[in-house]
Amino acid sequence: VKKLDLVEAEADALDCARINVTDPRARFHWADATTWRPESLLDVVVMNPPFHTGRTADPALGAAFIRAARRMLAPSGELWLVANRHLPYDAVLTECFLEVKDVAGDGGFRVIQAIKPRRDALERLAAGEIAPAADVGVVAVKLSPAGATTNSDAGVTDIRLCYPPLATL
Repeated sequence: VKKLDLVEAEADALDCARINVTDPRARFHWADATTWRPESLLDVVVMNPPFHTGRTADPALGAAFIRAARRMLAPSGELWLVANRHLPYDAVLTECFLEVKDVAGDGGFRVIQAIKPRRDALERLAAGEIAPAADVGVVAVKLSPAGATTNSDAGVTDIRLCYPPLATL
C-alpha cells in the first residue's frame, strides 16, 4: 500500500479516524464520497456505505457510493463492499462492474468483491485517454449520444460531463 485515502463527510468521524489510523501513508479527506475525486485512479476501494438519511432507510445512498467507486477505480480496480444482506445492491453492482461475487458473509451481512469497473466512452476520456491525443495534435473528437447509432450504448448521456476532458484539447 503506497497511500490510503480516507474519505468521510462527518467531521467527527474523520477526527476519530485520524486518532485510530496513524499510518503515515494515510490521507484524510473531509468530503462527500459520492463526489470526491482521487488524484489518480485507484486500485482498490473498500467501503461500508451508509443506507440511511437521518432515520429513513435509503438504499439509493449506498448505490451512489457504488457508482462513485466505479468512477474512482482503475480499469482493473476492485471494490470491496460490506453491506447488510437485505440491501438491494446486486443490480447496481452488475451495472457498474464486469465481475461481482460474494466472498464472505453471514445471515445479516455480505462481503462483496466487484472487479473491473464498466466504463462508458466519456469515462474513458476523463480517465486519461484525451490528454495523449491532445499531445499528438488532435484538436477535436466525435461524441455519439448513447443509443443513437449501432454500438453506441456506451455513448454520451450528459454533454455537460464532457466539458472537463474536452477542455484539455
